[in-house]
Amino acid sequence: MNRTSGFTLIELVVVIVILGILSASAAPKFMSLQSDARLSAIQGLVASIKSSVNMSYSKAVIQGLEKQPKGKFICVSGGKTADGNSCSNANEKVVLSYGRPSADLNSGILNALDINLSSDLNVDSDWYAKVRDSSTPASIYIWPKGTIEPYETSEGVYGCAIYYTEAYTSGDIVYNPTITIFDYDC
Repeated sequence: MNRTSGFTLIELVVVIVILGILSASAAPKFMSLQSDARLSAIQGLVASIKSSVNMSYSKAVIQGLEKQPKGKFICVSGGKTADGNSCSNANEKVVLSYGRPSADLNSGILNALDINLSSDLNVDSDWYAKVRDSSTPASIYIWPKGTIEPYETSEGVYGCAIYYTEAYTSGDIVYNPTITIFDYDC
């Protein structure tokens, strides 16, 4: 007579309890990994923004545009069309504000960056951006896919986002762009 062996009910319960204890202690560690990854992505984008600002300013100095108010532009590739007034590709145009990229959605700092970004929340993109309403100097929010759209309250800004404010002048002093990280909901 062949006898098949298997696990007893008590052995199965013990294994399930052990797995439950392990998952309860390991789950919080894995849950914070996503938040850490978003925060690292934000910090990486801040470094890219700073690099783009410096590169744009260098090009602006070469072209004598570093003291010009908002409106003059450079081309990312450095080339212009034959008329000298436009870039060969609209996505290469970086509008400047005192030699640094402006906070325009379609032709400022976002064109200086080489990332998959959209201002339309219905488009699948790695990053999203929106203009901050009626702010002077102009500023924008940039936030990663998978997080909430940043919003402001009387207590501060909520969201996992970068806040970029373009360069501006007060009297004879030119203030550099500012980059602020909001990591409340990362």
